[in-house]
Amino acid sequence: QAIDSIKDVGGTICLGIGTYNLREPLAVEGANSLRFRGQGWATLLVGSAPGAIIDISASNGVALENLSLVASATSASTTAALRE
Repeated sequence: QAIDSIKDVGGTICLGIGTYNLREPLAVEGANSLRFRGQGWATLLVGSAPGAIIDISASNGVALENLSLVASATSASTTAALRE
């Protein structure tokens, strides 16, 4: 919801200290100048299912700052926590 409200005009989504368990990837589509800002290592985005945590498509200037991504592989191979 926060992504959709500012993705066209740009802005910053500030995440506080904590663990954010994601049931599905955050979808960022058609965003311009969008920034996700955490509070350092204490801001964790954790994927509860194997695969990507953030899926960025058809976007320009998307930045991730001061946060950690924790993802798991879908099989014995590796996975990318961020897909663009």
